[in-house]
Amino acid sequence: EEFGPLDLDLPAAGLLSNAVDMAKYMNFQLQLGKLLNGSELVPWEQMYETHKPLTTIGERGALNKGKPKWPMSSTTTAYGMGWRIGNYNGYKRLDHKGLAKGFSSQITLFPDVQAGIFTSVSGPSSAGQTPGFVNEIVHHLAADILLGERHWLQMDNVCTYPAPWQLPRSRNDTTENNGKDKASNLQDPSKGAPLSDAFLRNKNDFVGNYFSRAVGNFTITLNQSEDNLRVKYGLIGQGVIVPTVKSHIVYLRHTDAVAGLGDLPLAIDNATGPVNWVAFPPLPKSNPLVFFRDVESYDPPEPLWDCPSE
Repeated sequence: EEFGPLDLDLPAAGLLSNAVDMAKYMNFQLQLGKLLNGSELVPWEQMYETHKPLTTIGERGALNKGKPKWPMSSTTTAYGMGWRIGNYNGYKRLDHKGLAKGFSSQITLFPDVQAGIFTSVSGPSSAGQTPGFVNEIVHHLAADILLGERHWLQMDNVCTYPAPWQLPRSRNDTTENNGKDKASNLQDPSKGAPLSDAFLRNKNDFVGNYFSRAVGNFTITLNQSEDNLRVKYGLIGQGVIVPTVKSHIVYLRHTDAVAGLGDLPLAIDNATGPVNWVAFPPLPKSNPLVFFRDVESYDPPEPLWDCPSE
């Protein structure tokens, strides 16, 4: 049941394939629109446009690795039409990762040397779990072989990856690497909060229908048999509400087809009685996404985070 059939009803996570077809697809990309028989299906100028940078990727989303901390260089600087664009040890690289219930996939292209790598691993697919790391490890090792680079992953570190170069951090960790207490940061909902075993607010206060003009409905129901709060939002968003030690912060733990999104903090109003609104934290230089219980009768609340107004 944990890794049961996936409902394929949207473009995201809605494509089933195999190694043979993915090899053909990678060759199609590397040959800029040509099929294996040499015929042109898409003009190369149009294919090349999909490989060009369209928007920059910030440091937080790039997950860059570089010397001297790492024994190699792996950077991502931009996003094209479905491709993360960067380089690996100086070679131009296009890549994309995917998560779905029970699977984690990754595709990497090196256009300048006409090489490609594709892997798909079964198992828990939340961000930071083992299958995602397996994909990264295989792609690093295969890239070194294809590019003639020296292997930097060895038997003494491949099973601990990404350690010793990068140590994983727990959501409940309240200290920075330098030992400074960051408890004060937890006043900001976008920083999250340590989890709790019990809600500080009656679960029935959460139950109801919320709405955002940008995304649509956000519905919270109380599952009596499992004694948890279930969430459905947008087209495929779903999960459960997880309490924290803060009265104004909870987590939305994504499940099923969107389990790969992991846990995201939600801000809630700090009043008593029924919850009036819930909000996702903002992305850099953006405003929070707020869902109102009754959108017609509520004015926007005071800013939840220090964000630009434009």
